Amino acid sequence: MEILQEIEDWIDDCSEVSSENFLWLVGPPGCGKSAITASIAEKCKSKRVLGAQFFINRNNHDTTNPNCYFPTVARELARRSDSTLQHLYDALKDQIHSVATPEEGAKLLVYIVGIVASRDPTTPIVILFDGLDETSRDSLEDTARIFSDLFTRFRKFHNVKILISSRPEDEILKSFKSTPDKRFIELLLRTDDPNCLRDVKTFLKQRLKTIAERHGLSSSGWPDEDDVEKLAIQASGLFIWAVTASNHINARLRLRGKEILKTVLTQLDNKAMKEINTLYRTILDFLYPKELDDPWAFETFRRLIGTIMVLREPMNIRDLSALLDLQEMPHSDHVDIRNFVEKLRTLLVSDLDDVTEETIPRAHKSFFDFITGGNPDLERF
Repeated sequence: MEILQEIEDWIDDCSEVSSENFLWLVGPPGCGKSAITASIAEKCKSKRVLGAQFFINRNNHDTTNPNCYFPTVARELARRSDSTLQHLYDALKDQIHSVATPEEGAKLLVYIVGIVASRDPTTPIVILFDGLDETSRDSLEDTARIFSDLFTRFRKFHNVKILISSRPEDEILKSFKSTPDKRFIELLLRTDDPNCLRDVKTFLKQRLKTIAERHGLSSSGWPDEDDVEKLAIQASGLFIWAVTASNHINARLRLRGKEILKTVLTQLDNKAMKEINTLYRTILDFLYPKELDDPWAFETFRRLIGTIMVLREPMNIRDLSALLDLQEMPHSDHVDIRNFVEKLRTLLVSDLDDVTEETIPRAHKSFFDFITGGNPDLERF
């Protein structure tokens, strides 16, 4: 993907001449911002240059409070650094926990980042803020202004790289665009952009090829270019649609084998399927038919999906099982959460790897919006 390479090039550039500290990844819902941010986080972890990351989730109040943003990142930076900085953090932790305003938190972050950045000016220090637009509405304008004020604060530290992803909310646009000395790179993700459309098609081609290999379909010539093209047209530049649709194909093949392939592809080629909510509804109707009479199945769904959506830090299946300790009755067996995630992997697991106790289930924000949107067809949930 071109966008990933562009971000990686930005991270690697620590020169005094051309380095920029901030990159703003902006685009509409479902265009792939969180997926791109997560991919960058993984790459930075593998290179040992990820300083800290903060995921803002409006369904978890603790993460939408801007008072938490900068102190939390400062703490994570200290924890991932050497023992000297850890001692410094220990000395400052009372101050960190008593931060009363985002402005105070920002000052603390600048101080900690400055120390870390000075250790090795040639090595990038990457900090990720995903979902800035998820900040509580009454604080978003002030928070965006504080971020824009930071644009000039790290100028002498050419190796500090702060990536912010968000939707193009007015409060953020006004603050970022009005910065007198623009010190950030703006990457706009547009679902109608030829590059975005091409990236989605490339993703689908690679993902379907992997699915074909897993299910012994490679020799059949599937997927052919026409299949990929039809799905890419339906996706209309939305990565979340492409991910969900390809996962749905994989799940149906696992259950019914290649006999179901033509039926699934025909279903996905329906014009109505361009709407991500229609795709979500189709998947849930398949997994939880309207005639299903199993109150505990729906209660399990509510508890697990609710927990996955509000977690501040995503948990793997083993930790989720320990946290929830779900039983229908006091003497019943515990809910098999691995089996639950396997069943809903179309919605909860973005890759094609086997679901294990180490798998970390995640749900896209658009799915939570869909499931809580008051749709009469979903009252059973």
